[in-house]
Amino acid sequence: MGLGGSATNDFGVGAACAVGICFIDKDGKEFIPVGETLSRITRIDKSRLLPDFKDIEIVTMCDIDNPVYGLNGAAFIFGSQKGADARMVEFLDSQLCAVSEVVKRDFRVDVSMMPGAGAAGGMGAGMVVFSIQNCSLE
Repeated sequence: MGLGGSATNDFGVGAACAVGICFIDKDGKEFIPVGETLSRITRIDKSRLLPDFKDIEIVTMCDIDNPVYGLNGAAFIFGSQKGADARMVEFLDSQLCAVSEVVKRDFRVDVSMMPGAGAAGGMGAGMVVFSIQNCSLE
């Protein structure tokens, strides 16, 4: 998977939904998150991953080393290139931070400062989280 420029800032959740990963809100309802609703995710269910994706290796490549959020993260560095103003950049950054915390809590994977995690609007982070079966890094 080659990650380059992106018009999204969604941590890769759109792609994850397409392969069967489910996102649950505080009311226990499944929903399809977008960049502005990442903070609504309270649980991520990977149990319905489509069978064709369970036993394949996905190699992800990118040409940046930016983290997923923070002053050098996806929203702050690339958001304005995609048309986000300063207020929107801060909001999008907070959304990426929120989903990163859910991932850290539930899968014990801290992608927040992982080099390349901010590629393609945070899809670098999503590719790590959603493609590792047990979501732990040794």
